[in-house]
Parts: sequence; C-alpha cells; structure tokens
Amino acid sequence: MVMENYVGKKFVNRYDVEEIIAVGKKSVIYRAYDITEKRTVALKYLIITL
Repeated sequence: MVMENYVGKKFVNRYDVEEIIAVGKKSVIYRAYDITEKRTVALKYLIITL
C-alpha cells in the first residue's frame, strides 16, 4: 500500500496540510488549516484498494 504524504502541501486549493494526526489501515487523518474559513480542521483521507 502506497500512501501519498500531503504534509506541507495545499489540498483542493483550500487547505494547508500541517501534520499527520493518525494513521489507520484504510485512512490517514491530517491537521490542516482551512484558508477560506480561517480555522484549523481535520481532514480524513481514505485509502481505497481494489
């Protein structure tokens, strides 16, 4: 399983991804800053395997 690391990148041109909070078997949770709403949020990235 290959996971892309989004830390330090912009996600969908709205979120600045700051750090990984947790990693599970099928997801990664990131702490990010929502540029539009000006607040810290959690982003859950689901890993889909076929």
